[in-house]
Amino acid sequence: MFSRIVVVTKPTELEDLLRRHQSRGQVRFYLERRGTSYKEYEAKHATYKNALETVMKVCATVSLPKMSVSREMLPNFLFRKDDLVIVVGPEGLCANTVKYLDGQPILAINPDPKRIDGILMRFAPESVAELLPKIINGQYKIDSITLAKAETNDGQTLYAVNDFLIGRRDQVSAYYSITYCGKSFHQSSSGVLISTGVGSSGWMSSVIKGANKIALESGQCVEGKGADKTVPFQWNENYLLFAVREPFPSKYTDTSLVFGRITTQRKLKIVSEMPEGGVVFSDGVPEDALEFNSGTAVTITVALKTGSLISPLL
Repeated sequence: MFSRIVVVTKPTELEDLLRRHQSRGQVRFYLERRGTSYKEYEAKHATYKNALETVMKVCATVSLPKMSVSREMLPNFLFRKDDLVIVVGPEGLCANTVKYLDGQPILAINPDPKRIDGILMRFAPESVAELLPKIINGQYKIDSITLAKAETNDGQTLYAVNDFLIGRRDQVSAYYSITYCGKSFHQSSSGVLISTGVGSSGWMSSVIKGANKIALESGQCVEGKGADKTVPFQWNENYLLFAVREPFPSKYTDTSLVFGRITTQRKLKIVSEMPEGGVVFSDGVPEDALEFNSGTAVTITVALKTGSLISPLL
């Protein structure tokens, strides 16, 4: 069933600092000068490495070929259709990995339950010894994850597991035209957030609940009737939600369209009116982005491909 195991990893925060400062002594000096505990970085590093070692030892006991790929190599790594993918790291690493797959199952390992919530990362390193033989023998279930797709008018494509943010790289207002359900408007805002079911408990939830609370406090809505009842929604729901962040009204810009649902039949199109600095971010990862400057149009749809996360219900 599986021809290979691919373990996806990431550098620890301490390793990232070592790349910049060359030695642990210099890292310690850099952190402690800023009042930050070096011991905390060292503890997180040790916890991650111990978890990864536990997983790799179990993988070594099975006959399948094994490969390890670091996060920064994902865009250039060629996954096979029959790979079993094991992700060891924080939630964002799992989300970033899903975008480069085409339905291959992911066993998501939480290396540090004290610091990582475990929404996507559902399994402890110690459980791999029991789980891996079952999974290799086909004894597992999959939870499907709906993805969002962004496609530009020049043929570029980007996927998101959590959300897209369409706006600017800096904090200056974004200018664009937005088309939804046959209606088009010019807008100025802090950007347009588009969320999947996975992302609906995060940033989108914060945006909606914050806006609803402001409306409630200002007497613009009745308690219990706000849009916050729409989030979160299920990971496999075949729709996305979008919200315009801080829309600004003027003679040229409109605020009548600020929230809606994207489905397979109902797409969202946004055309940049920014000479420079425009961007489409995917899942908050700076490397996963498309330039979004004047003349660029991006269409947001529900992706045809889905993510496959191995369920705890083995």
